[in-house]
Formats: sequence, C-alpha cells, structure tokens
Amino acid sequence: AGGAEASRAVIAAVRAAAAAGRLQPEPDPLRQLSEVAHRAVLHKATERDLTGMGSTLTLVVGRGADIALLQVGDSRCYRIDPSTDRITQWSRDQNLAAELLANGTISMQEAERHPGRHILTDVMGGEKPPRPEIATGSPLAAGELLLICSDGLIRVLSDREIATQLTADRPSVRLQQHAERMLAEANERGSPDNVSIVLVRLTRSR
Repeated sequence: AGGAEASRAVIAAVRAAAAAGRLQPEPDPLRQLSEVAHRAVLHKATERDLTGMGSTLTLVVGRGADIALLQVGDSRCYRIDPSTDRITQWSRDQNLAAELLANGTISMQEAERHPGRHILTDVMGGEKPPRPEIATGSPLAAGELLLICSDGLIRVLSDREIATQLTADRPSVRLQQHAERMLAEANERGSPDNVSIVLVRLTRSR
C-alpha cells in the first residue's frame, strides 16, 4: 500500500540531506541517511493511514570520481565499461532468492527464476529499521557508465542485453537515447513492473 507515497518520502529525505551538505561517499553518513529516510516513510504512513507501505532505495553518492552505494531492496546499480562492454552488478539484491543464493541453497540459474526474487527481505518503512548494503568502489574511469534501475527493467532484459544496448553506437548516442531505447524495449516485452532508469557517465577523470 502507498508505494508511490513511500518513494516520494524517501526522495524528499535524500534531497534534504543533499541540500544540507550531508551526503558523502562514506559509510557512516549513508547509514544515517537510511535511518532518516526510513523514519520519513513511517511518519508518512501514520499521516496518511497507509500502514505497511514501503520503498526500495538504490543511491549512488559521488565526489569527483569517488563513489559509494547505498542499497535497500531489489532495485539495482550496474557499472559498465564501454571499452570492453563489461557489465558488473554493483548492488546486491535484498530479496529471498538472493539470500538463498548466498547460503548455497540455490544456484545462480535457479535464482534468476525463483519466486523468492519478488519477496523483499529489507525495505524502507518496514517493521524493522533497514539494514542497508553499503559499498565503496574503485573510482569511476572516464567514459564508465553507472546504471541505476528498478526491477521492471531487469525482469525482461538480461545483463548482457543491457550492456549491448548501452555500448551500441556509443560515439553518437546520448544517455537519454540509451534510456529511451531500453524503456521502449522493456515495454515492448511486457514488463510486469514499473521501469525506472538513471544513467550517469563520468566525462573526464580527475
């Protein structure tokens, strides 16, 4: 219930933190932010009588080429190297299928079609405070792409297909065009969930 309201509450909390200069590519500020956003969702649920509403959050914070990731839920962040067409999932899904994969109960192939991939194990606004996955990565290289997307995209496009979309005609295609192509393809394939896409490219190294 109230997923749209929950996501707006999370976005407002992130924007407020950014405006106050509190967003840093470091673990402690990101953990504090997840707590603030979680409380914002709980407050909104009480205000609008939408008990049980929740939201995922996949947030990348950067300073120059230095980046850090905050992950709650099952939206994803990928790093793509256009020079090699290599795509790497940087975030870790917080759902039942990912937990079963991590403890060796199921294989990667089984995880991709397991019904538990739709059951979140953590969420902003849940009964318990979120346990965010926080990761710092190697600095972005010039030309490297970051893709943040909701699961509506990854349910119908494989990682390999995403990488191909993002590296095709790369000298002449703007990020907006890449995003529109992937959105159209996901809709064409009948994506069962909403499709949100954010693309970032570092234009030059430090």
